[in-house]
Amino acid sequence: MTYKEKIKYAEEITKEVINNQLKESEISDQLVKKGLYKSDIQNIMSSVKNMLADQYRPLIREKFSNGEDLSRLPELEQLDPDILKKVVEQEAKSLLAEQKKLVNSLLRKKVSESEIMNKVNLNIYPESYVRQQILVFNQVKDKNSFSTRFVSIALGIMIILGGVLVAISTGRIFYVIIILGFLTLGKGLMTQENPYD
Repeated sequence: MTYKEKIKYAEEITKEVINNQLKESEISDQLVKKGLYKSDIQNIMSSVKNMLADQYRPLIREKFSNGEDLSRLPELEQLDPDILKKVVEQEAKSLLAEQKKLVNSLLRKKVSESEIMNKVNLNIYPESYVRQQILVFNQVKDKNSFSTRFVSIALGIMIILGGVLVAISTGRIFYVIIILGFLTLGKGLMTQENPYD
C-alpha cells in the first residue's frame, strides 16, 4: 500500500468516525472486507488517530489543561470511547512533555522555585513531579560542578601515582590500583546528563 492510499483511507475513516461514531472494531472489519493486510490496517488506524488528534487537539488541550472531564463534553460524544481515550492519552503525553521542557528551561535560566510553580500548569504536571524534577536538576548540577569533579580528578591522579610508586618500590605492578585510579579520574572528567532532557 502506498502512502497516498493509506492517507486516502485514513481521511475517509476519519470523516466516518466524526459523523457516525464508528467504532474501532468496525473500522478494522471494514478494512479487512476491502482486502487490506493487518499491517496496513494498523498504519491506517495510526493515521486516523493522528488526524482525529489534530482536529480535536485545541479543544482537548484547553479542557485537559483546565482539569475538566473530557468524557462529558458534547463535542466529543460522537467519538468512539476507545479512540477518544487514545487521542486524549496521546495529547496528555504531549502536554506533559511540554511542561517538563518548560521546567528545565526555567531551571537553566535560574528562575526561583516559586516562580516555576506559578508558570507550570499544575493540572497537567503535579507539584510533586515539579519538585522532584527541581531536586534531580540540582543534584545533577552539583555532580557536574567543577569542585565535585575536581575532587574525583585529584583523587584519581593520586591513586594512579600511588599505584606507580608501589610498583616502583616493590617491583610489582598492581593493576587494580592503577585501573581504579583511571576509573576515578574518568568519573571526574565526565559529566552526568539530566534525565529530564
